[in-house]
Amino acid sequence: MQADTTSLVAKLQQDVTRLASFPRNFSDSAGLSQTSDWIRTEWEQAGFQVTDQAFQFNEKPYKNLLTFYGPPDAERVVIGAHYDVCGDIPGADDNASGVAGLLALSRLLKVHAPTLRKRIDLAAYTLEEAGMREKTKNKNQGNDLTRDDRVFF
Repeated sequence: MQADTTSLVAKLQQDVTRLASFPRNFSDSAGLSQTSDWIRTEWEQAGFQVTDQAFQFNEKPYKNLLTFYGPPDAERVVIGAHYDVCGDIPGADDNASGVAGLLALSRLLKVHAPTLRKRIDLAAYTLEEAGMREKTKNKNQGNDLTRDDRVFF
C-alpha cells in the first residue's frame, strides 16, 4: 500500500506541475485548449470515454469535459474541478490541484474497479474564474442533473 500511496502522491505532484506550467485564463484559448486536450488524453489513457460539452462565451468557443464511472442509469454523484485560472498566474492552489485530484480519482476508480450503486460523473470545466458556470449535462445520456443527484465542485 505504501508504494501505491507514494506513486499516487508523485503523480499528483507531476499533474499539478504540468498544469501550472502555462497560463490558462479565459482570454488564452490556446492554453485552455492545450489543458483540455491533456485532460482528455489522461482520461482516455485510463480507459474512460470522454464527452465534450461545447459552448460559447463572448463569441469564443470553450468546452467542458465529462466522463463517468459506474452504472449508466443510476443516481449520479457529480465531482468536478475547473481548469482555468484567474489572470496570468499558474493557478496551482485550487485550479491545478483540483484537476489533479479529479484525475487521481479517475485513475483510482479504474485501477480498483469498485462495484458502485451510484454513477460517478467527473467534470473538468472551464471559465469558473470568468464567473461562468454552465449547467452540467451529460450529452451521451441526454439527461440533466436531477434534484436527487449529488454535486461536488
